[in-house]
Amino acid sequence: VKLSSTLLVVPMAKTLADAVDCMPDLEAETLNSCRARLTVAPSLCCYQGPHKVVTYLVFTLGLLYLVILIPFAVVSGDASYVQRTELSNPSSWVRNANRKVAATFLGAMHKEASTHFVLDILDLAVKILIPVVSILTTS
Repeated sequence: VKLSSTLLVVPMAKTLADAVDCMPDLEAETLNSCRARLTVAPSLCCYQGPHKVVTYLVFTLGLLYLVILIPFAVVSGDASYVQRTELSNPSSWVRNANRKVAATFLGAMHKEASTHFVLDILDLAVKILIPVVSILTTS
């Protein structure tokens, strides 16, 4: 759990972004041809046929991954602070993050109790958004 909520967030975001990254088809001459093709698999038409199904799956599983990831990311991946019943309760995420910060003293690097939850959420957002924006804005 520690790896998937800390180090593997960026590769997961890159993989999900690659699954929906399309480029315009410059060779499209007929009405039946694709307007855009998948960047990682140019033989597939974007948002048609199997790619449409994959897009729905990526969106659904990506949101589910994000919702399950947040409670673990705010406690640095320490699964002993997150109970199964707390996965859908955001107020318990804050409480667990406070417990984790109080139990882990880092001296001068110690997190401030009043701001650490928001900063951990922002850190997670940056880990996800930088690779996604980078992939989706380049062609």
